This record gives sequence, structure tokens and C-alpha cells, in this order.
Amino acid sequence: MLMLLFAIDDERYALESQQVVEVLPLIGLTKPHQAPAYVSGLLHYRGHMVPVVDLCQRVRRRPCRSYLSTRIIVARFLSAENQTQILGLLAERVTQTFNTSSATLVPAGMVVDTAPYLGKRLMDTQGVIQCLDVEHLLSPVQLPPTQVIDLPVVQ
Repeated sequence: MLMLLFAIDDERYALESQQVVEVLPLIGLTKPHQAPAYVSGLLHYRGHMVPVVDLCQRVRRRPCRSYLSTRIIVARFLSAENQTQILGLLAERVTQTFNTSSATLVPAGMVVDTAPYLGKRLMDTQGVIQCLDVEHLLSPVQLPPTQVIDLPVVQ
């Protein structure tokens, strides 16, 4: 399986490429009123307003820095109603992909109630890579109503 790699400080994170719709450069976002600090704004994407979660703010409580490698990852996931939804993820050092086997993914070892978005982990020669569960980055109450969006299929 193909994974998209990014980093928050010295820790590496990954998303399955099947969840990735598109990787965009860092562009201007509309800041919603009264949003949590980790929601960096709304992205106008294909005629829809999509919330963008600042992963550095969500995980480390500091905003993502504006590097050349800082990107908005448009990711898809299934809602509780089994409908495809999209969410923008602002991340640093979004520079590479890698192949791995699903057999290399192991449970995280513990469940952290305050970080339900932390999924399975895998190891490589450089250490641990934490996978993220996109569907748990925002609570269902914070997600917009399910929208029908024509998304490309990743092969």
C-alpha cells in the first residue's frame, strides 16, 4: 500500500494514499468564527467549503510553519452515515510517499481519549511512523453536512 509521509517536529506521520484526494500548496483560507484553534480555516474546493485542520496545532498545540513543503492534504473518509466526506489537513514536510504492506501496520498499543485520530503504527529503519485516522480529527458535530463531491479515484 502506498502511504503519504509528513512530519510534525521530529515525529513522522502517514496517510494511506487511498484517503488522499489531492495535495495542494499552502493557500489562503477563510477563518471561521468561533472555530477551535486547530481549525486553520475553510478551503474553497470544487465549489464546496471544506474545513482544514492544522495538524501541528491539533497534535503539538503550535501552528504549522509556512515552509515550501507545507501543504494542504485534501483527504477523504467515510462518515458515520457511510458517506464520503472530505477534510483538509495542513501539514509540514509533505515531501514523499513510500510503499509498505498492511501486515507491517500494528495497533498503537493504547487508546488515548484526547487523541482518537491516532491510528496504527509501523516501523522502518528510521523509527516509528504514526498513521492518522482522518475521520477522528474533528468530532461529528464539527463536520459539515455530508456533501456530494465528485472526487477522482486514486489507483
